Formats: sequence, structure tokens, C-alpha cells
Amino acid sequence: MREAAGLSLQAHVLDARQAPLPTRQEGAKDSGEAAGALVRLQGQLRAAPWRLQGRLHAQGLPVQVAGDYLPRVNARVVRGTADADGSIDVSLPAGGPRLGFDGRVALEGLALNTLQPDASLLGWRSLQLQSLRLRLDPAARPATRLDIGQVLLHSFYARLTLSPQARLNVAEVLRPAGPASSASSGSSGATAPSASSASAAPAGTGTTARPGTPALRLRIGGITLDGGRINWADHFVQPNYSASLGEVHGSIGAFASDSPQQATVDLRAVAEGTAPVTLTGKVNPLLSPPQLDVNGRVDDLQLAPLSPYSTRYAGYGIERGLLSMNVHYDIDAGGKLEADNKLVLRQLTFGPHVDSPTATKLPVLLAVNLLKDPNGNINLDIPISGSLNDPHFSLGAVIAQAVGKLILRAITAPFSLMAHMFAGAAPPPQLNVVPFAAGQAQLGAADATRLADIARLLQAKPQLVVTITGGTCGASEAKALRQAVLERRLLQAWRRDLPRAEAYAHAKDTQVPAKYRDQALAELYRSTSLPDKPRNALGLARSVSPQTMQDLLLQSIPDGKDQLQALAMRRAIALREALSKLGVPAARQFIAAPETLGAGASGCSPSARLSVSLP
Repeated sequence: MREAAGLSLQAHVLDARQAPLPTRQEGAKDSGEAAGALVRLQGQLRAAPWRLQGRLHAQGLPVQVAGDYLPRVNARVVRGTADADGSIDVSLPAGGPRLGFDGRVALEGLALNTLQPDASLLGWRSLQLQSLRLRLDPAARPATRLDIGQVLLHSFYARLTLSPQARLNVAEVLRPAGPASSASSGSSGATAPSASSASAAPAGTGTTARPGTPALRLRIGGITLDGGRINWADHFVQPNYSASLGEVHGSIGAFASDSPQQATVDLRAVAEGTAPVTLTGKVNPLLSPPQLDVNGRVDDLQLAPLSPYSTRYAGYGIERGLLSMNVHYDIDAGGKLEADNKLVLRQLTFGPHVDSPTATKLPVLLAVNLLKDPNGNINLDIPISGSLNDPHFSLGAVIAQAVGKLILRAITAPFSLMAHMFAGAAPPPQLNVVPFAAGQAQLGAADATRLADIARLLQAKPQLVVTITGGTCGASEAKALRQAVLERRLLQAWRRDLPRAEAYAHAKDTQVPAKYRDQALAELYRSTSLPDKPRNALGLARSVSPQTMQDLLLQSIPDGKDQLQALAMRRAIALREALSKLGVPAARQFIAAPETLGAGASGCSPSARLSVSLP
């Protein structure tokens, strides 16, 4: 029970038809923690209909008294005092009570704790609401109207905590305290009262607003923050993680719930005592969905303290590194989010692998090595988009998905990731695939640029090794393979009959010159034993056309699996030799078993594929 001492009251009650008479009440003091509080009310009171008008001056009122009237909130006011000074108008018409207040309100020395567990949540030295105008009128639409000229917040703090059960302390505050809270304590998180449950309240418990009409119209002329601190403690990850954002200063301009106007934002802070943080742009958090167009920047944030997160989700702790980040987030009136996240990680170094059941199975170390430029830095541009109207939209999930795609890209297209290190370079697409002509294992002159780009990227990453896998397209390449074998045999047959000097002159030829082709074809046909070679009555091979000789020779060439594997291996060897000549050490190149796709494979093209890995 609360008591008041030093109460002085003067009142004159006359017939309601008479003019209102002055009333006065002053010197109200609580016998306990309210000691020193002062309330002075001077004004006029009308009996019928009941109405009180006057001037209210309150000083040093204990805010913790309000906790007695908030039993369904999982928080308590530890300390704090309230001051108010302004005009007040209270009446009880037939449509319901009305309240009006014009003046200023201040909350000094506030400290708010959570109940379960008992821990600090937020507080401040001083919160001043200047030029405050409050109207509560059940007959009006909206029923509650609150205008605040300026909000001044001095020396504030907030403590955000994630429990071992992944519950955020701020969300838990909205849960009812007491038995209902205990019964639901096994849930994965707090559940705020839903709109449906609020609309289902029994009739007669209050005035129901018209459908589509907001219950509150709020207008704020501006907010000034002067010295703030936000602490974050995560007990969900092991080991626990904590961080702080201090020296929060800045301002937020005017905004309102009934206006699309966005407030100008200019905030400054320091993360972890060393990294400056800035937030600029425009925002209106009172709209639904909220609208904003803001830019945020963080410079040289130490990454080692984030090691618990990298251990849990990447499987590696962070030994050292710095993060600079420049982000831009834009949410339009339709709830569409467009965001750019530009990150620079300097000298990111991971520790040894740590077993974690929640860690990704993707090659994190490989992706990091591929992304690093010659100076050991990583420059990332991660755009994201989505709709806040989508009930399944989650910003954290979208960002995690974008990072996952980036790591996956390191597996499927590592050379395209490395290519970003060379400003102005325009390497051909799919540098990890080198094409070959069907049935051939020779690299053409047109491949010189592609091979040079591959060699340059590999030389820039001496810590990586490359694996070369030759491939063929199986039955779809069989015809070209037989033709290539025939051309090689024709070239050998032609060179056998050339004088040494002339043979040396044609050493680099890959095909028999056209004018000698029929001669070489006849020589190869004569020296090749063919079971179905046409013969005369004496059993001697008879003369046939060059086309017939070619067809018979092609039919005699096997095109089985062994020949296709041999072709794939020759392609891998040819690529390895070419890269070695361009300066890639042979010790960093490995040849894998050849790949031969079946006849039903779609999109196959004769090629050799390169993949990179850490030793």
C-alpha cells in the first residue's frame, strides 16, 4: 500500500449550474520511497458533468510506483523519478473519459530490470519530453494523439542479452510475468500478444476503434541523443561473446505516424572502444512497413572477439583481422528492401579447425584464400533484396544465404573469384574450363589469352594447388575421335617417305597438306590390314576411290572406352605442359583420373577442367 503525507486540499462543491470553483492540492509526499516528491494542482473542478481543468506541477515522483500497475510485463522499475509541468484537462462525458495535457515531462535516473532473471535492461540519466501535447478522446479518430516537440535523451544505456536458449531479453519483457510465463518458459522465444487476440477482447471492456483506424497518432519533432552505451551479451554461443557500442551521439529529425515524411538521421558511436560507427540518412519507423534510406559505416572493427561466431558457423576461430563496412539499406513504401553491403576484411587469419555440429560443410578456408587480393585483404560486395511483406522474410537468413552463395561460388567458379584482384582485367568466362576441338588434344592459338589469364591467377596464389581433369563426351565424340586418329596416322604415313630435311620442315604440321592427302591415304590403305578390303578375283586388293579408302580406314579404328580415356588424359597433359611453360610450377599441378560422360549427357563439350585447393 502507498501512503501520502503532507496533503493539503481545498475544495468548494456548489450546484453544478454554478461556475466552476478553484481547487488546490499540494505537498503530496509518499511515506516511503516517495519522500521528497511534490505534486501541486491548481485549477477548476466542475461537478456535473465532471471536469477538472488546471495546472499540474509534479516533481520527484517515484516511477517504480508504476510497476504496481504493470503486472503483465516481465520487468520492474528499480528506480527513477518523474517530473511534469503543464496544463491538464480531465473530463467524464457520456462517451468515455477524456484527457488532455500540454507541457513537458521528464524521467530522471531511470533503471529498468528484467524479472526472470533479475538483470539490468535499460536506463538513463535524463529523458526530457518537451512541448508535449497528449489527447485521449474515445470519440476521436484516432482515440490517442501524442505530439512531442523534442525528445532529449542523456547518458542512456541498454543491455541486450541472448540466453543459452536463444531468447532475447527485450522480447522476454513483453511476455506476461508469473505462472503464465513459467508455463511457457519451455518455448523457444517470447511471444507478444497478437493482433487477433487483442481484437477478440470481450465487448464492453473498452472502446473499439473503427476498422483500419490506428489506435495512436504519434508525432515527434526530433530526438537528440547525448552519450549512450549499448552492451550485447550472447550466451547462446560457446564460448560466450560480448560487445559494446559506446559514445552514442547524434540526432533524428521530425517524423510522424500519419505522414510519409522521413526524419533525417545523423548518429555517431564507437564500437568496442576503437571502431568509429556512423549512421546517416532518412527514416520513419512509425510507418507500416517502416521506411528508410540509410547509410552505415564501421571502420577497423577488430575481428578476433567475433571468434565464437566463426567457430560455431565456420568451424574455425579468428586469430586476427579488421573489418570495415559500408552499407546502404533502402525500404520503400511497398515494403521492398534493397541493400548493398560493402565489406573490407584486412589480414583475416583463421586458427585451427574446431569441430562444430552447426558449422558449414563448405570449404571456408579455400573461399577466403580465393577472395584475398595480393595484399591479403578481402573486398566483398553483397547485395540483398526482399519484401518485408513476406511473412517468411528474415534479414539474417537472407544475408546468410548470400554469404553461402559466395562460398559455393568458390567451389564452382574459383577463377572468376580470383579475377577480381586484377583491376581492368576482363578475363573470359569460365576460366576453370579449357575447351578442345572434338577428338583433339591440341591447344589452339585462340586459347593463348585464356591460358595466360589462368597462369597469372595461379601465380598470384602460390598457396594453392591446381588439379587438372581431362574429359570427353563419350559416344557423341566418337566420330570426331576416329577422324582425329586417322589424321594422325595419315601424317605419320606421309612423313615416313619424306627426305629428312623436308620432314623436319613439316615437323609442326598437324595435318597432311591437301595436295599430298590422297597419296598419303593410298599409302596408309595399302599398309593397313583390313578384313573387308575389296579384292579382285585373284584375291588382290583392287583400286577404290579415296573416299572409300577413308571410310574403310575409319571403320577399322576402335572408339571404345579405352580410347576415350586416353584422349581425356592427353588433354590434361597438354594443359599441364602449357601452364608449366607459362610459369606455373609443375609441382603445384596434379592430373586427376579422366572423365568420360555417357551418350545421354547434355551440354557436354570436349574440355579439360581445373580445380584449385589448399595443399
